Amino acid sequence: MKPLKYSYFQLTFGQKETYLDPETSYRRLKKSGYDAIELCPPKGRYGLGVSVDDFLKTHLSLKDKYGLRVSCLNECWGEMWDPFSPRYKTLTKPETADLAVSETNITIDLAAALNAPFVTVAVAIHDDITADNVASCTEVAVDALRRMASYAKKKDIRLVFEATNHLEMGKFVNTVANHKLLIQKTGADNIGIQIDWFHANFEELNPYEAVMDAGELLWHMHFRDSNSLTPGY
Repeated sequence: MKPLKYSYFQLTFGQKETYLDPETSYRRLKKSGYDAIELCPPKGRYGLGVSVDDFLKTHLSLKDKYGLRVSCLNECWGEMWDPFSPRYKTLTKPETADLAVSETNITIDLAAALNAPFVTVAVAIHDDITADNVASCTEVAVDALRRMASYAKKKDIRLVFEATNHLEMGKFVNTVANHKLLIQKTGADNIGIQIDWFHANFEELNPYEAVMDAGELLWHMHFRDSNSLTPGY
């Protein structure tokens, strides 16, 4: 088994440091012995006015200066995910799924430029999933994931599909087992699973079984405790 590589999700240092003073993050992570840094593109109001082009230039420079890899770009943030935004992007409606695909493709381009192996994606849903619409919602989600995966493959990028909790992202495929089923429906070989232990605390009956369910598709993990702090806190 290959040794684990340790990265840190920069956004947990706060938006101001993430977008206005990112060198502080690199300096701290290098001093603490991390292998890599995980980034969120500056999309919507959460980017504090930083352009995607400037974001790319900054991190191309910083990753080389500090000898850190970019482990992953997280597409699950920003105005586009805000359920109160008219541009809220879910994977269960055609019009918002199209937005999710186009936004994810921008992030895939950034990941390729930064030599990052992964881009995180998730299903977000604001409306109820019922017996009457679950089949159509699943069809839209699978189609969107296929399109993302197809574009990612051209860039040699793998997608990691995060199982999220129903309180934040809605009641739809919230467990690892259900994410695995959705991935299998896509037929894509460049989509894996990302377990976030904060979300798993809400949804999984047994954390060991969640890891076993993910199996060889478990490519990426977010370690945080049930209160979203460092494990053990």
